[in-house]
Amino acid sequence: MKIKHWIVSGFWFLCLSCATEIKSPPIEIRKYSESSQSQIENGCKGFFDHYCSELYSPEASGNLLLDRIKPIQILQGETANQFSQVYYKYSLAKIRNRRLLPQDFQTILNRHDYFDRLEDYLRRSPIQKMSLSERLASDFLSYQLGAMWRSAIEQTVVSRMSSKYPGFHQIPFRLKPKEFEVEERKIRRKLISEFSRVLWHNDSNWLKVTVGFNELQSSFIRLFDKLALPKKLREDWKKKIQSLQLALPGSLPEISDEECSTTTANAYYYKYLNILTVCAGDFNSEDIILTLAHEMSHALDLDRTLYLYLHESDLGIDLTRLRANLCSKEHQISCKDWSQFKANLPERILDLEDFEVPLEPFNQCLKRNVETKPITEKDFDRLAGKVASTQMDSLATAGLFLKLIKKNLPMKNGKSQINPNYLDPCSYYLWSKGEEPIDDEIYALVYFAAEYQCGSNQDEGERLRSAIDVSQAITRTVTKAVMKAEGEFSDRPELVTEGLASSPIERFADVLGSYAVAEYLKRFETPWERRTKYLASSSWLCQEPSLESRYPEESRIVQEYNLESHVQGEERSMEVFSQPIREVLGCKKDFEFDECTLPFKVDPGGISGH
Repeated sequence: MKIKHWIVSGFWFLCLSCATEIKSPPIEIRKYSESSQSQIENGCKGFFDHYCSELYSPEASGNLLLDRIKPIQILQGETANQFSQVYYKYSLAKIRNRRLLPQDFQTILNRHDYFDRLEDYLRRSPIQKMSLSERLASDFLSYQLGAMWRSAIEQTVVSRMSSKYPGFHQIPFRLKPKEFEVEERKIRRKLISEFSRVLWHNDSNWLKVTVGFNELQSSFIRLFDKLALPKKLREDWKKKIQSLQLALPGSLPEISDEECSTTTANAYYYKYLNILTVCAGDFNSEDIILTLAHEMSHALDLDRTLYLYLHESDLGIDLTRLRANLCSKEHQISCKDWSQFKANLPERILDLEDFEVPLEPFNQCLKRNVETKPITEKDFDRLAGKVASTQMDSLATAGLFLKLIKKNLPMKNGKSQINPNYLDPCSYYLWSKGEEPIDDEIYALVYFAAEYQCGSNQDEGERLRSAIDVSQAITRTVTKAVMKAEGEFSDRPELVTEGLASSPIERFADVLGSYAVAEYLKRFETPWERRTKYLASSSWLCQEPSLESRYPEESRIVQEYNLESHVQGEERSMEVFSQPIREVLGCKKDFEFDECTLPFKVDPGGISGH
């Protein structure tokens, strides 16, 4: 993409042009320079609030250019003809990479002149200059484009299914077997991952994400050496941050999410796969260093730590082996091994009680809500029983218990077909790489399949009932053990809504992420370079004009009733203004907030080691 700038009366204008000849109206971008803050007192929240007011001033409306050695564009507003900036960039990515899209998908889109129509749509006049007929035509074209894209996805899926299963396209929807529905969803995910990779793999903004990710990994490592951490924990954190992987949004079938690869402004960490991604709406609208640091910190949080502890426990190893045998091609298990698993279960459960919460005082401080009462043994029994009953209800409602044990499945037209998923407890799950936590629902089916195969009861009905009962009992036992390991730090809705627990993980990621960003910012020599980089990456914390931003005190009261684990609004902007951030930015604390801190080693460079 080639970029040209013009300066007119203190404003910057950005013209976007691609390989295509789209002539978009110039984008008006207000310039934010060091002189803009010259009259502001040196308070952290003061200069951040000033920046946010400028970003969402009527003159900027979400589009701002930060004037520094390497200028940074914040594009959270609209183009001159009222497209959101992220939609416009997403559309240009489609047009720019149209010939690289999967051939079958591309052919369908070309058949409907999708790209020519999209180019026409992007050239529309500003809405305020449209006549009524032009506005209606523009809206109609918008609906058409959305329908064409969605239809092309569905048509490609049907074509690929028909290639894999000849005659699939002739099966009426009412007669479609459940097994085909799962396969369809897999093919759809593969398609989404294919075109997501094409859209963003060579995008300049995504390349900035990869550079930032690599630089932050080094910043985290340097930070760990400066923190007063136990040696074992420090080495553990280093290994975890180095093993973390970054993925293009939507690029992996296991986690493909079409919304993330389009215009969504968000980022996700997948704790079971140790992968994070930044959505296209995020990296196309602002700098992403603070967001990246937050998501990377989740690789170190209590949830990930407990998941690994349970997964690597003797019980976790037993379950992995059990699941691998039942989900193999033979779907068979040694009944001797199954009996041994059940006999070992009480001892394995006791071993889980050895889990110790790392940095417990710090995690205690980070809990957003105070528990209203301590958790008792009766609470664990009651809630684990509720979870197990809910899982059995879900599996029974879906008919999976019965489907797993029948070699042939009746069709709605009176015919029957061979059950391809006979005794395979993993086959009804969209994607499984063995990464599921030990209390995942998939294991309820594993227990069921094992007990059904090895059950001694000759009566089919009683054999089925016994297998379900055994599955429910083991599920309840394992769930209770996991709940006890989570304890007061659990993020389970069953515990949180009753005031029995509160999770620290989101505040943990905010605080530790801010420490890593402070370390990262030291690469810039001047306070202004550091501040603008920080502001650019925290633009998502600026609140657009709203009731919440206009009345922050009342909004804070309302948020007290929100059980969401993220700190919200102004509180979150104060959370990330941690002591190391204030030091590296050279600003003073001008707000009241109960700050949770990690200790640094005492050295001549000061508390944050710089």
